[in-house]
Amino acid sequence: MADEHFGSGGREGIHDALAEITGREIETIDASRGITSADLEGAAYLLLYHTQAEASAETQTALREWVTRGKPLVLVHAALGAYPKWEDYTRWAGRVWDWNESQHPYQESVLRISTEGGKIFGWEEAWLPRDEVFIKLGERSGCRDLVSVQIPEGTFPAAWINHQHANIGVWVPGHRKDMWTLPVMREGLVRLLQAVTVK
Repeated sequence: MADEHFGSGGREGIHDALAEITGREIETIDASRGITSADLEGAAYLLLYHTQAEASAETQTALREWVTRGKPLVLVHAALGAYPKWEDYTRWAGRVWDWNESQHPYQESVLRISTEGGKIFGWEEAWLPRDEVFIKLGERSGCRDLVSVQIPEGTFPAAWINHQHANIGVWVPGHRKDMWTLPVMREGLVRLLQAVTVK
């Protein structure tokens, strides 16, 4: 479920990357219309990339059912700014875009893997070209950190799994479409999706 995120091309980049690397049919649902339980029938996983401010009652019901059933949910980049007043969602995210405090310097960055992240991703470090790097996110619930990002401003969380919901993961990098042509981005997202697919 995605929006065009200010013309960044991220939605299209994610769609193309997932379709190519998984070989599965990927359906993009326009986030501005919300989502229903019927939309999710037969879905293997759900990925959110949008900043819609309000979640309709129907969208809240569909997402709650999905999370409660233990189905895999991954929030990517923009999704940390979605539904800021919906407390369930912000707790699922663990960390969120604080519309008064958070920032996104445009920097080259280095991704570094935690011990737990190493078991999921299988690499230790990776370089990313200039793109938005989220800093000063608001803490809403506990997270198991997998990846951090290092830029001149400091070191910040870049991927995690919700401490209370093992079926919810977050992958922060990925504003621009061309970022999703990088193997580390594609493989990182897919491995996170696999990690939150609770057996």
